[in-house]
Amino acid sequence: MTTQLDLLTPPPKDADADWLVAFLTDRDWTTAREVLEACGLPVTEDGKRWLRKLADASEGRIAGHQKGYKLTASMTGEEYQHWRNEWLKSIRATEARIAKSDGVFYARQPLSA
Repeated sequence: MTTQLDLLTPPPKDADADWLVAFLTDRDWTTAREVLEACGLPVTEDGKRWLRKLADASEGRIAGHQKGYKLTASMTGEEYQHWRNEWLKSIRATEARIAKSDGVFYARQPLSA
């Protein structure tokens, strides 16, 4: 098992979702800034993107939200339902935007030769 001291050192270059799961164990919502700072890494958009990639690769073990990251198994029922509803709302908004864009794209006049 990884100790808390080990988690305060920069992650290995090949860090994967398991590393982030270990980091988040026994923590509440933790922002990307907090994760990066705790590891001594610069807080950059690339660093935040890297954390999103790890959360995406976690097979549902890590929930990402505006509050930060938290282990799904550690969430309360209320937290999980809120997180789930926010993602579903985002999906519906994305689908609506695509539908509107489809309407604009397919309604355009054909290009002249």
